[in-house]
Amino acid sequence: MKHTTVRRISAALTSLLLLTFVLVLPVSADMGPKPQITITVINPPEGEYYLDLLEQHDPGDTLYSNLNDEELTALPEAVRTTLHGYHDSGWQAALTVGTRIPLFGNLTGKPQADGTVLHTFSYHGTPNEYRIIIVMPDGSYTVSDTLVRKAFRQTVTYDFAAGTAVNETSVPLAYLTHFAVTCSSTLLLEGVLLWAFGFFSRRNLLPFFGINLVTQIALTAITGTTLIFSGSFGAYIMFILCEIGIFLAEAIACAFLLDGHGRGRRVLYSLTANLVSATMGWMLIGALFGIIF
Repeated sequence: MKHTTVRRISAALTSLLLLTFVLVLPVSADMGPKPQITITVINPPEGEYYLDLLEQHDPGDTLYSNLNDEELTALPEAVRTTLHGYHDSGWQAALTVGTRIPLFGNLTGKPQADGTVLHTFSYHGTPNEYRIIIVMPDGSYTVSDTLVRKAFRQTVTYDFAAGTAVNETSVPLAYLTHFAVTCSSTLLLEGVLLWAFGFFSRRNLLPFFGINLVTQIALTAITGTTLIFSGSFGAYIMFILCEIGIFLAEAIACAFLLDGHGRGRRVLYSLTANLVSATMGWMLIGALFGIIF
């Protein structure tokens, strides 16, 4: 390898690593986020109200108390009676009565500047299937239709006046976002190194795009699915396993499909490019989690 080529590769690697550091510096990857349901109540009732989730329980279930005695005592008696007494076909108040696994949240929400009210429920006891119950201080209440949490975190808009709840979390959009971010960053980083290693030519563009398209689709299908449905902690683990396969597959593909120079240099390019893009991909997982959810 010529001395000028070595300098070019060194300069490209240094620039890309610095770019990676700058892009991810503000990002703090959450290694252990918890499932969450965020409910935005629009057209909320006037005055004070209390919002809980309803979850189905079997009669013999052992339930974890999510509110302490002080919190329960602070509730208006009519509200406490309504929430404790609600037992429609096994549906019970998650915070007030309890859940099989702990659930965090508050019965009162946070008023927003636009007049809506924000309610957040999280932790391992966050239900996959639930209803929303709103109770007024006099004990009267309304209950939504059954909602299903299809992703790790879900955002719901609940129109109290209309009595309708809409799931705002789009799984297809989450997949598209994951693929767009990871694929574009990979093409940029590995494209610079394709030039630095002396492989940037019209004949090499087709295999370059083809190889990366296949691997990015696979990465989104595996790591993206884990991120969307299980959170970032599982995504980090699956990312490592995927990258092991990608390193091997792309090294073989580049050795036989790239044109020019020897196979050793083609493999070296592949390993170097994957190391840089994998570093970026690892650091992007936390950012992607924040973008998607």
